[in-house]
Amino acid sequence: MSFLLSIKNSLFGRQVLLLVTGAGLAQVISFIATLATSRLFDPNQFGILAFFNSIISILSVFATGKYDLGIVVVKNDEDVHKLIRLCIRILFIFLIAFSLIGFFIWFFSSHLNFKKNYADWLPFAGLAVFLLGYVHVLYMFYTRYKAFKVLTYGRIIEAFVLNSFTIIFWFTGAWAMLIGMLLAQIAVLLFYFKKFKKFNFNHSN
Repeated sequence: MSFLLSIKNSLFGRQVLLLVTGAGLAQVISFIATLATSRLFDPNQFGILAFFNSIISILSVFATGKYDLGIVVVKNDEDVHKLIRLCIRILFIFLIAFSLIGFFIWFFSSHLNFKKNYADWLPFAGLAVFLLGYVHVLYMFYTRYKAFKVLTYGRIIEAFVLNSFTIIFWFTGAWAMLIGMLLAQIAVLLFYFKKFKKFNFNHSN
């Protein structure tokens, strides 16, 4: 009991508890939504999502040139803003490049022996990587300034929007999962932007 009280009363303990609570709520939302999505979508549709996610995961490794990692460790705020602007420029380059490549593969999918239902999502790869990368850049920003409340709400918003819109647009088939994914990243990004404008660099929000 004394150990739990010491965690609760310490700044680090409260921050950890906040992050764990946010992650837990996000998992609960996703679990409840799974009860519906497992009945609304068939294995082939989940396979398309898994394929697209694997592509996005690979492309995201290069999307910011890893400069986002420097946001946490640089010494002054001016360098932080420089790194954020650099990451955004790189993300825009990859947005255009990945979108063109994805559109090319989709357009010539029949000649490339690429399954059409898998290729249909590829023109959106650039946008997905851009949104995911931008969210991660701001995630690193808030991590630097220990704004764990912002990060916690971001996780909850992402899970809620992702699962809600996936279910709402279930009638579009596998596209519902792509719609949910993109809208979730947009929602988190808008939330981060809103907090960014009011951010106090001397205190966590």
